[in-house]
Amino acid sequence: MLGLIDHEGRAERVTRSIAKRFRFDSEKAGEVAVHLGDRLRGLANEPGLLRRVTMWSLLNWGLEIAALFVFIRAFNGSVDVVGLVISFCLANVFASIPITPGGLGIVEGIYIPSLVGFGLTTTTATVSVLSYRLVQFWLPMIVGGVCYLSLRFGKFALKRAGELKSLQRYAVAGNKARTSRYEWAERNATTDRTREIPLPKYDPRYGLADTDELPVTPMIEDSRKESRDERRPGN
Repeated sequence: MLGLIDHEGRAERVTRSIAKRFRFDSEKAGEVAVHLGDRLRGLANEPGLLRRVTMWSLLNWGLEIAALFVFIRAFNGSVDVVGLVISFCLANVFASIPITPGGLGIVEGIYIPSLVGFGLTTTTATVSVLSYRLVQFWLPMIVGGVCYLSLRFGKFALKRAGELKSLQRYAVAGNKARTSRYEWAERNATTDRTREIPLPKYDPRYGLADTDELPVTPMIEDSRKESRDERRPGN
């Protein structure tokens, strides 16, 4: 994490090198490293936001662990809190690998043997974990599926033609205006901490002749000038 914040260039090069070695897209991997570094740097510059994010994350993980503990106790199981936390961390680390949706199969495969290793019987660990995953993973999907179907069918169904009419109008107007990607970026991109408008990353696959420099429009130049004036001493 500190390497991404303080040595973004080095982290990007290492990420690209690893991606090439495993035959992944090195360009996308490098972009992910740069984006992650930017986000972490912004988070580090806002201590209040960092504290809130940390607090809510810890609360979320604590409630997840407590829920699993309740299911274990419901089936007369007993496990040390440290062992439960270690099992939780292991399962979530492996679940972050995007192999199956929501770590389906992976989480269960980590939870059960690790809890057995910390003292639960195989039967208790299996029933507890499967019950926990039923509520934690499958139940929200079922509720979400029912809500989705209610918006497609029945008296609460959205009338797509009417609901999307305004969006269609904007799309038609945008096609008629023929806005370039740079004009669109000026109008819609958020400004960074210096109040400058970041230029969109250029991709040479789009076929512009000059790939060395990106065009700087008057609006972007004015924004940069205002930012420099505000940072001068005495302003």
